[in-house]
Amino acid sequence: MKDTNLKKNKKNEDAGLVLVVDDVVDTATIIKKLLELEGFRVITAYDGKNALKKAINEKPDAILLDIKLPDIDGIELLKKIKEHLPDVSIVMFTAYASVETVIQSLQDGAIDFIQKPFENEYLLYSIRKAVEKKRLHDQIKKNREEIEATKNYLENVIESSGDPILIVDAKGYLVKMNKMAEEILGYSASEIKDKQIYFLYPYDEELHNMLKILRKKGYVSQYEINIRNKKGEIIPFELSIRVLRDHNNKLIGSVTIARDLRERKRLEEELRYKSITDELTDLYNRRHFYEQLEQEITRAKRMKTNLSLILFDIDDFKYYNDTFGHLEGDRILKKVGEITKKNIRGKVDTAYRYGGDEFTILLPGADQKQAITIANRIVSSLKKSELHYINLSMGIVEYKNKYSLEEFVKHADEAMYKAKQTCSIINVYNHKKNGQNR
Repeated sequence: MKDTNLKKNKKNEDAGLVLVVDDVVDTATIIKKLLELEGFRVITAYDGKNALKKAINEKPDAILLDIKLPDIDGIELLKKIKEHLPDVSIVMFTAYASVETVIQSLQDGAIDFIQKPFENEYLLYSIRKAVEKKRLHDQIKKNREEIEATKNYLENVIESSGDPILIVDAKGYLVKMNKMAEEILGYSASEIKDKQIYFLYPYDEELHNMLKILRKKGYVSQYEINIRNKKGEIIPFELSIRVLRDHNNKLIGSVTIARDLRERKRLEEELRYKSITDELTDLYNRRHFYEQLEQEITRAKRMKTNLSLILFDIDDFKYYNDTFGHLEGDRILKKVGEITKKNIRGKVDTAYRYGGDEFTILLPGADQKQAITIANRIVSSLKKSELHYINLSMGIVEYKNKYSLEEFVKHADEAMYKAKQTCSIINVYNHKKNGQNR
């Protein structure tokens, strides 16, 4: 059965076909939606065998290829695809890559290499480049020349567009707006025909910067800016603006094509959330922990405020996992994560799954005493739950200016293991005594 995404329509028939290869279905689906919002036709594959088959059968313009696949190394798959399709543009991406891996993939024919988690703007730029959108840009340019020359053609084009289009005169007063613009902005053309459309832009600095570019270049391309609709909602848009001139090169106005970015922004945020969150426990993950830890240390130094760290694990977790199975192990981890999240200080503290059965909690503004209170609260809550038989070993350290980031985490780890060795549940690191039991 052929992928339904191959059905052509007026919006995407010239944008190009992209094959997304990633063994994580959720990630592939989100990237697929992100690319489709940009007008691309997209097909997906979740392993090397199907990726190779779809590449050969569908002959995509570009391939976004994950290095880590369940049945074949991504670089080996790159080579196989290149044997069949030597001219296809392949962009590699992965969460784990060495310099040697990057060099090897580029030597084997990839045109770009993107590190996960990636910036969505760069991903879109790389794919646009890979599918050579010059053909599409040429068509847009041709359409705009026809718009300037023929008013009737202009009206047909703007009314059939799926994006808001506004045409203004040389002084910024509205000449024409299509139905999509009326629908999204909430204004009818008659309501704003006697107003300069600059009132739609809520932030003067954004508007000033855009007009500066327009005056200098005579056009604005894919410029992100916020617009306020009739309801007062602030909506992000991507604008493309072209200045219109008559046969004497006199300025007569401009045409603006606006793309609503709300769905793309939502997908970007969803991708961002998935990249920093542990899927099992819904806590933040280890990578985000180190990002936030660096920020909190900087803030604590600058503001001269307290900062504490709790690091703990589940005693004998391997026994529960091996004896009762991974599903039970996962249930324990999820429940411990829930209890941890419920017993920290709202939006002040943040909890993380550090790895395996280890968890961390960052406590900005908290001293050693406050950290102990929160740790005891977690232990007490756990004992009142269905996991009352579970024990934790918790290490606490209060930040000192002389600590590096690595030392800060190391001291928490040392305190945790001392708690485990002494069967004391909670151990506070003392930089003089190197740990004291609580």
